[in-house]
Amino acid sequence: MLFCIQKIKMRSRLYQTITKHYKNKRGVSPLIATVLLIAFAVALGAIVMNWGRNYIESQQTSAEVTSTLEIECSTNVEFDITNVDYNANTTLDASDGGLEITLENKRSKILRGFAFKLFDQNNRGITITKVSTKTNTTNNLNALEIKTYTITASELSNYDLSNLGTLKKIVVVPYILPGENPANDIQACVNYEVSSSYGDISWPSYQINFTS
Repeated sequence: MLFCIQKIKMRSRLYQTITKHYKNKRGVSPLIATVLLIAFAVALGAIVMNWGRNYIESQQTSAEVTSTLEIECSTNVEFDITNVDYNANTTLDASDGGLEITLENKRSKILRGFAFKLFDQNNRGITITKVSTKTNTTNNLNALEIKTYTITASELSNYDLSNLGTLKKIVVVPYILPGENPANDIQACVNYEVSSSYGDISWPSYQINFTS
């Protein structure tokens, strides 16, 4: 009888020990989960804050560049088309010669190139872009410089001219480097353009046709 009582007590102690062990484990698990959640929240917050800071900085930089571009295009850019010539026959897509457009920069701002828009009598046309890069300044028009740009037959061959008639108007849009900052991209002054229609200035005495 005594042996049975001792055995029951031993089993009771073992039960209490096991029960206490599992109670302790159940108590630790929520604590670990809480710590992990806090660590995850902190890491996620750091990632979001870093992304947000970079995004805000990039937006601020973009806004500053746009503002600089608009200001410089409206105050520091001025040029004229002084002459238009064509050293070939009367067809623009001829295999020889090229359409020569002479421009004069009237300010100190370097113009980094141009988009030449050629229109016919029905206001249909094509756009040929000649823009420098940061390492190749071939198409620059420097301060107070007069320079002739040639649109060659090979450049015209990239376009379908079959539906175009007689060249009647040339519109030129300048490109600049905002703030002359090498970190910025060369961009067009989209709200500034100079145009010349046939007869406004020195054009060839004959009409220039896009196609024969």
